Amino acid sequence: MARRSGGVIACALAAAGLLASLCFVAPSSPLAAAPRTEGGIVRPQPRFEGSCGTFASAVGAAGLLVLAGRQLRTARKAEKINSKIDPESPKVVTKEDLKEGDKRVYCRCWLSGTFPLCDGAHAKHNEATGDNVGPLIVGVKKSG
Repeated sequence: MARRSGGVIACALAAAGLLASLCFVAPSSPLAAAPRTEGGIVRPQPRFEGSCGTFASAVGAAGLLVLAGRQLRTARKAEKINSKIDPESPKVVTKEDLKEGDKRVYCRCWLSGTFPLCDGAHAKHNEATGDNVGPLIVGVKKSG
């Protein structure tokens, strides 16, 4: 939802700028300078201090700032996932040789304090969020 809101805001600002440029009459135009008469009474036209171009430019600039900010937020460098296990290594790989009848339980929620092995941290996470994540269980069957 947050990613779309920047585009929606920018479109709304651009539409407001377009409407402003179509609806407002600039004070320098002949139509704005002509007084209105109603029943022989001359009523002066309201004067705008700024032109509609100034207002439309401000609204358009605000829309561009929203779009630029959105692009900067999405272009940030991704953060590291692994900050604990062998951070100096270019790639962390764990290999285990299992014997017949052995079983290992591996974490898939990234919350385990004994990662890559599961410590049951997913149970608390599942209870709090309603998620259904669980461990990966690898075992070697006994032959026979």
